[in-house]
Parts: sequence; structure tokens; C-alpha cells
Amino acid sequence: MKKLILMFSILFSFSFLFAEEYEVKSVSGKVMYMADKAKLKKITVGQILTDETNITIAVNSKLILTTQNGKDIFLRQQGKASISQMINNRKKIAGISVDAKKGIATHASRAAKSEDTLDED
Repeated sequence: MKKLILMFSILFSFSFLFAEEYEVKSVSGKVMYMADKAKLKKITVGQILTDETNITIAVNSKLILTTQNGKDIFLRQQGKASISQMINNRKKIAGISVDAKKGIATHASRAAKSEDTLDED
């Protein structure tokens, strides 16, 4: 039992080494992060946040983050969660599976399939 607890504590400590970092590219509205245990602070442009940072996005607010590889992530969903949870929720709402290997159906792909079924007179 002690070995199991020790193993989980070591794995948990290494998880902080691989945390994704994001730079705040743009903020509009009321977007806050949990600075201390119970203190919310306003997010500012240029600030570095990790995927475990707890944030709050108010109504009609948005946050644009830039990943380490240069991709932009737009978060507009109202709520309170960690950045990684917000990103995963955003993918679920958009119908994007995180582990999907198939392409996502778009209007263009549906139109291309329907053109094949049209009869010409």
C-alpha cells in the first residue's frame, strides 16, 4: 500500500513538469483567474497561464490564448473551470472528439457527397 501511494505521489509531482503553458493574447470582458485559494484577479494580455489554472469567464466575455507552438485558442464559454477543462468542453460543444482520427464533416464535404447523388437530365 505504501508503495502504491509513493508511486502515485511521484507521478503526480512529474505531471507539473509537463503542464501546457499558454500566453494571453487578448481579453475582453470580465475574465478572472484564481490567484490564491479564494482570491480572483483579472487576466492581463501577455500573462502566462498553465492548463491547470482555474479561470472564470463571465457573460459576453472572451479569452484568446496562444499555445507554445503558436496556435490560438478562443474561449468564450461562460463558467468557472481549469483551462484544460474549458478547452475540452469547447471541443465537446463543437462536436470535435479529442481522439478522433476521422475528418470532421463540413458543409463543403456534405455538398460534395450530395453532388454525386444528383441525376442530370
